Amino acid sequence: MNKRLRSIQAQRWLKGFTLIELMIVLFIVSIMSGIGIANLPRFAQTGDFDQETRRIKLLLDLAREESLSQAVEFGFKPSRDSYAFFVYNEFEQNWAEYQLAPFQKRSIPESMQLDLEIEKSAFALDTKNKGGVPPLLLLSSGEITPFTLTLSQGRELSRSMRSDGYGDIVWLQEDDE
Repeated sequence: MNKRLRSIQAQRWLKGFTLIELMIVLFIVSIMSGIGIANLPRFAQTGDFDQETRRIKLLLDLAREESLSQAVEFGFKPSRDSYAFFVYNEFEQNWAEYQLAPFQKRSIPESMQLDLEIEKSAFALDTKNKGGVPPLLLLSSGEITPFTLTLSQGRELSRSMRSDGYGDIVWLQEDDE
């Protein structure tokens, strides 16, 4: 009897899954894949946003290092959809847009925008020269114009960096703003 019971249990096990079990598994898999596919555009947007924030921070840090090591004055001028670096030409006494990599003019994706806020001070440079003075200066002395630069994408993504003029350029945390 015991052998016969084992034989019946073995036959049931060899039959495989029931139709209901397979349907439940397929239902769960389709729900999970639907959730994943629905979130793909958001992951792509966040990836582009993160890449652009890292690029801007890296370029500003690199321009500051170049300014210190080469004894050259750099400027940074953002607009809503692009940004450019400038270098001060001592012979011509003006600011010229820097054309060489990695400091050439760059566009940002249409869905993003840059906003620069410069700390007000009593000191102001003469902006009457050809081309004007970029709003953010990275000087060969190591000083930077005190600023807050915000990159945002719609209403859901925003990231800001700041410098007090003497220290490093740092990211602002959500609770610092």
